[in-house]
Amino acid sequence: LSPLMSGWPGRNSFPCGGRLMLGPHFSHCLGTLLMMIAPVLVFLATVCPLVALHMGEAAAYALGAVPVVLLLVSCSLLVRASTMDPGVIPRREPCLVSAPSSAPQGGGGVGVGDGEVQAVMRGSRGVVVNGHVVSLKYCSTCNIYRPPRASHCKVCDNCVDRFDHHCPWLGTCVGRRNYASFVGFVLTTTLMDAYVLGTSLYILHVEGAGGLMGMSIFQGAQRHPDVAGLSVFACLWLLFLLLLSGLHLVLLSTNVTTNEQMKGIWRDRDNIYDHGCISNVYQALFSPIPESLLSAESSSRTRFDVEEGVAGSEGVQHEH
Repeated sequence: LSPLMSGWPGRNSFPCGGRLMLGPHFSHCLGTLLMMIAPVLVFLATVCPLVALHMGEAAAYALGAVPVVLLLVSCSLLVRASTMDPGVIPRREPCLVSAPSSAPQGGGGVGVGDGEVQAVMRGSRGVVVNGHVVSLKYCSTCNIYRPPRASHCKVCDNCVDRFDHHCPWLGTCVGRRNYASFVGFVLTTTLMDAYVLGTSLYILHVEGAGGLMGMSIFQGAQRHPDVAGLSVFACLWLLFLLLLSGLHLVLLSTNVTTNEQMKGIWRDRDNIYDHGCISNVYQALFSPIPESLLSAESSSRTRFDVEEGVAGSEGVQHEH
């Protein structure tokens, strides 16, 4: 473990010698994995035999391979997003100063006795982002000036760079370093679920004698209630996934985080981080992942970066 991980004040854990960083609710991630794997297994056990019956074994193997591949990709992205540092900004020790016992007690001052200490209140700071001055907020829990777009997650008890949201499906935060993996997980899971639903409905249509689509699906469902149950489950999941995918595609295209959207930060003013749809998508999904500030290699320079409030910030100039 790096020095920063030893005695970690947040609610994270660091298994495998600090190579992984888990959120406080990693069991949620395991539950999500189960909900992804189960319908694919049911699909392989119920739908693929019917495909083989009507179209041959080659078609059954081909159609069955698609959700398996999507499942493997989706699971790998889920595990990656939930086990990596989302962009946590290390805390600093409170800046303390000793004061003599003769310190004044009146006139609005704060009296401090001998041996006691008083936290030094920092002055305000700001940075210039794309030609606009952005004030840096001071986090009294982490004792740092948060970089622009960073926020303190109350669940994980950490400040996270470019904080998007705390994801209950991952059991950890989504921030600058794992946002691309999170979006990839959501999109591939949506494709997988849509494929399972579409193929299941088609095979019910074929099993229902291929008449009118609605009637034949109903007849097929009566003959194969297991496939019908899978279709209902996949349909309910798809409604949720489509809403989630649509939301993040809109946020991606405008370079807005979920946290900013919920707070309405850009509702009445221009978004200073919006560089156009293509640039926004490239920056969020394909730009290099910055080095974790918790690694042993970066721990020596983290104190300076965090003190200045620039950890991971893009295009920032100081203005004290």
